[in-house]
Amino acid sequence: MFDTSGERLTPVHTQKRGRRYAYYISQSLKVGAASKERDSGWRLPARALEDRVAAAVLRHLRASVMRGLVVEADAKTIADSVARIGGSDFDAFAPIERIFIGKEGLSITLAHRTTAGALDIAVEAIVPERLSFEVPLTIRRRGVETKLLLHGEPLPQDTTLIGNIAKGHAYLDLITKGQSAQAIAEKNGISVKRVQQIIEFAFLGPDAVRQIIEGRQPPFLTADWCLKHEIAADWAAQQMLFLTA
Repeated sequence: MFDTSGERLTPVHTQKRGRRYAYYISQSLKVGAASKERDSGWRLPARALEDRVAAAVLRHLRASVMRGLVVEADAKTIADSVARIGGSDFDAFAPIERIFIGKEGLSITLAHRTTAGALDIAVEAIVPERLSFEVPLTIRRRGVETKLLLHGEPLPQDTTLIGNIAKGHAYLDLITKGQSAQAIAEKNGISVKRVQQIIEFAFLGPDAVRQIIEGRQPPFLTADWCLKHEIAADWAAQQMLFLTA
């Protein structure tokens, strides 16, 4: 796997609080600080990246087998190939020759002979031009977490942020009905200050809440960010803040 400057991404892992985390990182980040003359490099969660690559390869092979990957393929050849690709023992990584990753997504090239072998098709029957394809990919950062999203995948929801919004409305409703913040805190095993912080989420405007539910909010807009920043009660001011923060 390489970035667009030709630098190899290598697998590394780190241990944190007894849990192992694996990443693919640019070589420049592994050996030292990245050059100021180039992009800062990549540090991507290994499992998420591998899952997206495997899904992209399987999707491309299924579609290509039916659309010109195999020269003069008859119905049986197509059906057998599709069944083989969908089998539980099919290794989606085996046919991969090279992957380039850039800001717009992935460029994947499959090896001619290996692809033919994986599909149990003669090498000369594979159309080489169908072995390279592009995969649009969105990289979304939420705090220290990086999420990779293939084109067409549903946007991921920030369940922590959504949960705090729901709690905020519930706590505010109790306050307006006469219950004290102290009583709410004791019932939920949290501090009064925490109750007050959670209530602030109830004042997010409908446009912001809709974006959050649909996963379209700015990447920085997390529950932690909201707790650390003062958010205006005016909805128009909120939108301006979210655009300029």
